[in-house]
Amino acid sequence: MITARAVVDDRSCLVYLDVSGHAGYGEKGYDIVCSAVTVLSRTAGRILISRFNKNCTFESGERGSFKLNVLKIDEGKREWTEGITEFLLNGLSDLEREYPACIKLEIISNEEMIHGS
Repeated sequence: MITARAVVDDRSCLVYLDVSGHAGYGEKGYDIVCSAVTVLSRTAGRILISRFNKNCTFESGERGSFKLNVLKIDEGKREWTEGITEFLLNGLSDLEREYPACIKLEIISNEEMIHGS
């Protein structure tokens, strides 16, 4: 199963994303669920990195693993970042709804992550 954990700030902007695992829906290299998650996550990550440069880190270790950390969002880029976040999380949520045995999406607020609520 793929586990996707997204952390959003108080304005619903993505500040952290951790995706790991394999869907197990199809044969390795031909799994449509893995492919969809990869395309959504990596594309959103690449767009954020291109916009935020050093204020964003990306880590893709082993196959099936992806981490993104947005360190700072400039005020003038918030609305744009909200749109990227909405696109990504709606796509992952749709996949979770359509393939519940393959992907688990957890969306938490930055406040919950800091205080453990």
